[in-house]
Amino acid sequence: MRSWLACALVQLAFLAWLSGEAGATLINNGLAPPNPTNVIDDDSLAEELLEIANLGCARRPPCSSATPTHVEMVDDAVLDWVAVYQDSSFSVSGGSAGSASPPHSGLSVNLFDEASFVLDAALTCSVLLQGSVQVEVKNGSAAFYPHAGSPRIAVTGGDVDLSWGFDVPAVVRLDGGELRLPRHSSGLELDVFGGVVDCSYKARMKGATVRLSGGRVGDVSPCEIMLEQSSHMSVTGGDLSGHVWVSTNSTLSIASGSLGAGFPPEILGLEVKLTAFHGGVIEIAGRHFTMLSGPPLTRLRTVPYGELAEDGYLLGVLPNGEAFGQRLSVPVHLEGGIIRLIPDGVNNNPDTGALFQGLGDLPGGETWSAALGVSFDGRVVVGESSSANGIDEAFLWSEESGLLALGDLPGGEFWSEAWAASSDGSVIVGGGESGAGREAFRWSSADGMVGLGDLPGGSFFSIAKAVSVDGLVVVGTSRSARGFEAFRWNAGQQMQTMGETPEAEYAADARDVSADGGIVVGQTNLGHPYRWTAAGGIEVLSSTSGSADRVSTDGTMIVGVLGEWDAPIHDAVRWTFGGTDPAVEILFSAPRLQITATSGDTARVSAWSRLWGSNAALWEEGGVLRPLDEALAEAGFDLGAEPLGPWITTAAFGSSGDGRVLVGWGLSPGRSTSAWIMRWPGEPVPEPSGGLLAACALLTLAVLRRRAHAQAT
Repeated sequence: MRSWLACALVQLAFLAWLSGEAGATLINNGLAPPNPTNVIDDDSLAEELLEIANLGCARRPPCSSATPTHVEMVDDAVLDWVAVYQDSSFSVSGGSAGSASPPHSGLSVNLFDEASFVLDAALTCSVLLQGSVQVEVKNGSAAFYPHAGSPRIAVTGGDVDLSWGFDVPAVVRLDGGELRLPRHSSGLELDVFGGVVDCSYKARMKGATVRLSGGRVGDVSPCEIMLEQSSHMSVTGGDLSGHVWVSTNSTLSIASGSLGAGFPPEILGLEVKLTAFHGGVIEIAGRHFTMLSGPPLTRLRTVPYGELAEDGYLLGVLPNGEAFGQRLSVPVHLEGGIIRLIPDGVNNNPDTGALFQGLGDLPGGETWSAALGVSFDGRVVVGESSSANGIDEAFLWSEESGLLALGDLPGGEFWSEAWAASSDGSVIVGGGESGAGREAFRWSSADGMVGLGDLPGGSFFSIAKAVSVDGLVVVGTSRSARGFEAFRWNAGQQMQTMGETPEAEYAADARDVSADGGIVVGQTNLGHPYRWTAAGGIEVLSSTSGSADRVSTDGTMIVGVLGEWDAPIHDAVRWTFGGTDPAVEILFSAPRLQITATSGDTARVSAWSRLWGSNAALWEEGGVLRPLDEALAEAGFDLGAEPLGPWITTAAFGSSGDGRVLVGWGLSPGRSTSAWIMRWPGEPVPEPSGGLLAACALLTLAVLRRRAHAQAT
């Protein structure tokens, strides 16, 4: 038996027992003075039962046509129990409850028929509802136990607890104070104009109508509301946070308001889940999203502090059940069944082209993604993301296409990641899992993902890390008979090694390639930085341990790191070629240093250092190495303010040729690892050409066709 029913039955049994005792007092207009209002102002009724009924009626009378009785409790009155019948009323503006009131402490109020009750005192009450009763709470604390009927409750102050459950239709209005939602309810009608709604537990609503036009839903922690069986929730103001489940012909409509504005940045603003039941609808600022089919769970997430735009969203569903979206005044990213709404805020300035934006992740897996590279023109981002297909899946992103999954090589367990892109992003390279093992791939919209094989002699392995601007030269690492060894792949040729020095030192990995594909840099098998050219072969740049990590567009400058792996300080070094011997300069020094990206002229260098822990670092020509977040703040980006929230840029792993665009990953406002793209202020970014838009359209269609073909087979 439910707890609230048990409490109600105990109250009724105790009420029946007391009603026959001499201590029970009946107040009605036949026993009281002619004045229809009775005032209790002393302790004469301490620990007694007070029954309030109509004129001429016996105790618990069935009559309803007599004159109502009104009783007010004030001053020093002390009362344990009160029962109110018919359309009589009881109000509390003072006094206190007795000290021994079974089964509850405080004042127990039992309302029947069409009785009414007003609480306007700092008093704790438990209220039994049975009938079409009316309650107003202005002060104090009241816990409600509905038994039958259709009660109406108005709250303008105090603390109201409905958490025991409301399986009777009730009308509740909140203008102030705090209200705890029922854990389960049927037919509840709730209007929130002010105050705070607390539901840090699951609040299951069946056939409910909830209207939020003010106040806040979510108190100490975000709410969890489950809209079931034709329940409807509309938001036209106020603040909504937490988790909302929409299922079985239920709807959630959000026209305006804020999401999670009352919570610290590490708490998610709002997560809306469309369950697999057909008929659930989300309407955001007049646009609809309907769950037709697809995975068991579809999620809509927004970052904290995200103000809702009136015309910022265009949502829809593809015939196969996948969501799609178009960027309007607010960036919208819909990948598969997951919808990401990311406000622009001050971090997207169309006048200067400045941009900082999270890219979201692929649907179906964990909330995780990382950007590993960007095209030379800065328009196409590549990387990896958790997805429904596997732990990691390669992706590409552009403003025109959004996030697109690239799939995997056939035959092996699902895994893929994309590391680099050609000048316009039409060719992407990385690694996948084929039937032979982990294998480097080259992806294009025309051919899809194609494995590049591996070097002969060792166990099967290869991965591609860089590509020339025309997409025809790919470099990376494989495994040969002598261990890990760098490779260079040219269109129409097999994967090849890059030879060795007279001292038998060879390239163990390839980390970058010049724009024309003619110069490759990396680290040798002995841990030294090297430079490779077709004419000169491998040239070891230093006898000190280190690596050559990035090469300039024209191949004349190389940036890398020198220092033993366990040395306390490493040096970032730039080699400049132009004469017989390269000029060597130290750009900066830092503990446990790694170069992760450079601009085409090496004037901007992105790095990671143990000095700043989980933060990316940036060096600019003539400056010093500093946290990337600090440089962004100086340039006008505010990663800790509304509406973006406190992004933490963990790593910057790719740069456009002009150095204006950086990509990487970090901690998003929802505290998940997420890919990001940023663009430094400068001239406004021109709109994509018709040719580029057409290419993006063909690219998107190619990905969708291949995905559909994969699902069909």
